[in-house]
Amino acid sequence: MREETMRSTRSNPSNWTTCVDQWERTITTPSAHTSEQTVFLVFLPVKPEARDKFRQMLTEIGQHIAKEPEFVGANIYEDADDPDTLILHETWKGSRERLAEQLKRPYRKNYESLLSELLKSPRRIIFLNPVGSTFE
Repeated sequence: MREETMRSTRSNPSNWTTCVDQWERTITTPSAHTSEQTVFLVFLPVKPEARDKFRQMLTEIGQHIAKEPEFVGANIYEDADDPDTLILHETWKGSRERLAEQLKRPYRKNYESLLSELLKSPRRIIFLNPVGSTFE
């Protein structure tokens, strides 16, 4: 089902709701962990020719996201072995299910609609649960 969803999005890049629907299903899958914060990683395999445009889009959407009251913080990393793969590490206040509301923000529409054109393959999202203390 996921591949079919992503294929239909690629064939119709303006259909950003398909991407959002797939993302929402990932987010709203219940988690056994309950926390006041949601932490996740997003792997973004960017096409080499789209690298500059994609990074610019991340900067633009990041400016909007940073103003959200539930936003705690984010870091963007580049895979040391594959500079075309970016990894977002995000932390938000609230539950994973509540995070789905963020996907409906108007400023995300253009970003979501262009993902299928700019990525080599679908983004991968991994939600994290704390298992211990931070080592310092």
